[in-house]
Amino acid sequence: DGCILTEASEGRLITATKGFAWIEARTEGRAAHGSRWDLGVSAIARMGRIVAALDDLDRRTLRQRTHPLVGPASLHCAKIDGGVGLSTYAPACTLVVERRTLPGETPESALEEIRSTIAGAGEEANLSIVFARPPLTCDPKAKVARAAREAIQAVHGEPAEEAGVPYWMDAAVFGQAGTPGAQPPSRLPEPPVPADV
Repeated sequence: DGCILTEASEGRLITATKGFAWIEARTEGRAAHGSRWDLGVSAIARMGRIVAALDDLDRRTLRQRTHPLVGPASLHCAKIDGGVGLSTYAPACTLVVERRTLPGETPESALEEIRSTIAGAGEEANLSIVFARPPLTCDPKAKVARAAREAIQAVHGEPAEEAGVPYWMDAAVFGQAGTPGAQPPSRLPEPPVPADV
């Protein structure tokens, strides 16, 4: 019926988190000696234009797309590798991007947005999703959220702060499987000691 995870939540009842997708992009060039500008095509130069376009996507578009509990979507170029030697035009270049997704976004929609951005920059790249985890949303009126809220109130005499977080938490795995999940506070103050003890 529901799942409560006790992952650290800074004393808050978490009902929303971001997800993420690690997306790999690979550009192809043409290897040639560095003196043969007429033959060589640098995969690194091609990737450079892609990096600039993705940075623009992050600043101009994704940061404007927000969720009330978890904040804006985002993207960053996390790792890049290319080239085979100082005197050779790079035949290939690989970039791994981390895209933080909002509730309602999927890894596939993030991939397509990146594909469109690359095409808009006049480039092409082979794209694949390396690894992804979904965002979490738990209806505050769901039974599991109500149960956690009532238990916290009963034990501590005051309600827990309810919030979302800009990172990913394990409850999203259960949410993806169809089980409503919430992350209750993991470090609340000790309950009050009754006066008659």
